[in-house]
Amino acid sequence: MVLGFLVSRSLMSLAMAVMGVYTLLGIHPRRWFEKKWWLLGLAWVAMYAISYFWSDDIPYWSQRLQVKLPILLLPLAFSFLPKFSIRQLQVFCIGTGLILLSGAAYSLSFFFANFEGYFYSYGTAGMLPVPSGDYIRFSLMIALYVIWCLYIWPHFKNNVMKWFIAIVIVLLTAYLHILAARSGLVALYVFLTGWAVYAGLKRNKVFGISAVIVLFVSLYLAGTYVPTLSQRIGYFKYTVIQFQEGHLTGIYSDMGRLMSYNIAFDVIKDNPAKGVGAGDIYKVMEDGYHKFYPQDTDGRILVPHNQVLTVAVACGIPAALLFIWWIMAPLSLVKRNRNGFFFLMVWIISILQLMIEPALEVQMGIFVYLFFLLWQRHTFMYENEEQTMIS
Repeated sequence: MVLGFLVSRSLMSLAMAVMGVYTLLGIHPRRWFEKKWWLLGLAWVAMYAISYFWSDDIPYWSQRLQVKLPILLLPLAFSFLPKFSIRQLQVFCIGTGLILLSGAAYSLSFFFANFEGYFYSYGTAGMLPVPSGDYIRFSLMIALYVIWCLYIWPHFKNNVMKWFIAIVIVLLTAYLHILAARSGLVALYVFLTGWAVYAGLKRNKVFGISAVIVLFVSLYLAGTYVPTLSQRIGYFKYTVIQFQEGHLTGIYSDMGRLMSYNIAFDVIKDNPAKGVGAGDIYKVMEDGYHKFYPQDTDGRILVPHNQVLTVAVACGIPAALLFIWWIMAPLSLVKRNRNGFFFLMVWIISILQLMIEPALEVQMGIFVYLFFLLWQRHTFMYENEEQTMIS
């Protein structure tokens, strides 16, 4: 499994690099600077690079900078990609669907081989293995793929293709409930709730209200009768009880997040202008744990589990404000139509991930955040242009 994880990371890096370089061949660098979102990304990543001069741990600084290089490549590459044909979009749907189904089958093989063991492990923060080794990003990828399929559905006229998409959506949705990773489930239900509201406003308010009610009833039934999900909910409730009783410890993931926030705010207060340097993020957090939570210094030290706080710790409040500008900038493209709604939902789901994880500090997090946002943006921009020409 470890070998497969390393191979998948290497292939992902290679694929992103090849796609970016191939797309930009023949594009004069002068045209790069016409892309405002890319410039904003370049600016806040440059802050990480400049923090070299006040970072003590240079190898760690190098890792933090290298993992962000796709931010300088993918947005620019997608800006110059031509419009995809329906056939190309079908190939993407089929290929990605089969890959994700294979990953889900791999994960479920462990579940069915040891049902009782995994059932009880979910009551103590256990999770099913996933191909990438990162269940948060894997579940989020599935949810974003399902959203993409629902978006592209009306564009496909082939009934066989529609049946394929429908079956894949059902199977992957069922798997998300068995995996019971909150990141994927929250993403899915945020979208479905938004879609129900959108449909209600566009068509019929009674339909929209009914759809929302059905969604929450479905979620309640899943939480009651899907064993892994019910165990996961039970563990969350137990964590809340422990927090209310004052048992603050990083053993529980949600408490660990709150502890990392408290330390991050203290670090930012002492280093508001330029941060501590990207190379020293972990060191200052470790020092904070020793100071405020000495009982949790044994293998439970977290960097700030919020991407904005992580940027502020590394490079200061000005860099964090620049980062916020970067994540907000794509909203300028949203129009009040179906294309705009789907892009907005993908954006919201992507931003939610940044609020609870330092997602852009890991390669898989950057890939999931950038790829689906850029893929959706690329498709709807061409559709908006066509609609404008028609009108």
